[in-house]
This record gives sequence, C-alpha cells and structure tokens, in this order.
Amino acid sequence: MEDLSKRFSIENEEFYRPRYNAAPSHLLPVIPLERPDQISFYHWGVTPEWSKSKSISKKLYTILANDIPRKPSFKKALIKHRCLIPADGYYSWKKISKKSEIPFRFTLAQQAIFSIPALYEQYTNEQDETVTTFTIIVQRATSTQYSFEDTTPVIFSKNQEDIWLNIESAEVQLMDLLLAPTTELIEHYSVSPEIKDINKDSPTLINLSSPADQFGNYSLFN
Repeated sequence: MEDLSKRFSIENEEFYRPRYNAAPSHLLPVIPLERPDQISFYHWGVTPEWSKSKSISKKLYTILANDIPRKPSFKKALIKHRCLIPADGYYSWKKISKKSEIPFRFTLAQQAIFSIPALYEQYTNEQDETVTTFTIIVQRATSTQYSFEDTTPVIFSKNQEDIWLNIESAEVQLMDLLLAPTTELIEHYSVSPEIKDINKDSPTLINLSSPADQFGNYSLFN
C-alpha cells in the first residue's frame, strides 16, 4: 500500500485491496482526472442492464489508441474523462491450437508498479444512481508480444501519468502518450489456467505455473 501511495500520491489507499484476477464487469480501483489524489471504483466495460441508456447494451472492454480520434464519444472522453488503472501485471493468452491456449502474466522488471490509461463514462440506473464504467486503452502488440494477442495494454511511466492526469494537457499531447511504444522491459511467465474463472481471486493465481491450457492439459510450448 505504501508503494501505491508513493507512486500515485493518493490519500485514501486504505480503501484499496489487491486484485489477482481482474476481469470485465468487475468493480476496480481507478485514479480519475478530476480526483487524481483519490482512488475511485468503476466497473470495467459493462453497462448494467438496468441503465436508462437503452441504446447502450454493452460497453467495449478495450479501445485501440489509434481509433480514439475517429470515435466522437471516445474523443470527448479523452479530453474530459481520463483515468489510470494502477497495476503490477496483466494477463494474456497464447494460442497453441484452435481450441487450446495458455495463460501468461506480464510484468515489469521486479514486478514494479505501473498504470494503464483508460477512459470512463457515467450512466444513470433506474434508481437514479450514477454508475461509472471504464474502457482500457490498448495498442498494437509488438513482434515479441504478437504470439499472444494482437493488442496489448498501453503502459505508462510516472512522467506519462503526470501528463495524463493534468487537466491542462492538450489532445495532441495525450495522443502522443498513447501511441508511444512502451520502453519498459516487460517479462512474462505462465500461470494457472484457473484465472479463466473470473470469480476466483487469490494470490496463488499470480504464481509461476507449468504451462497448461484452459482445460488443464500441460504443454511443452511456453
């Protein structure tokens, strides 16, 4: 918790609890533009069924950075509704056949804390309560990462975070951040296929595990 507070200069880190298996629909900690010294909690990607916004049945979980200027709603959110997702790792799956894939965890060296930029939106439910959802921003995967998935989360350094959470930052500055290649050294290792179950959330999920696909079949490919 101390590392989190020091990195992001937040004041209510006592409300933060580590998550080991964050997934779309989960309520997750974010650091929003309008309250950069506080942790808030938003839903990842899903607009509740009881939202008054009947034309919106499901929000995107991710948005490709290059697409933001071409989508009016996301372009508007880029200016007014930015946030950061604090993290020390993320998961990706490596396909080894048409029906089989192996989960891997990606981290920085020494599993250092970083952040993933995101955009958020607010909706009103039938009880007139405000519900906030967010969409993480991704970029095209590098040649090294492409063997897993074709996109990867944008990863910010401390300096990039300061610009992202500065209300005075211009659109061109923000897009330059999102399109810049990650300079951090990223490491990865295979983890348990139990992360497929989004209801499981245990420290053991981030432990190194022999490569096994989602069916528990061990593989020589890693």
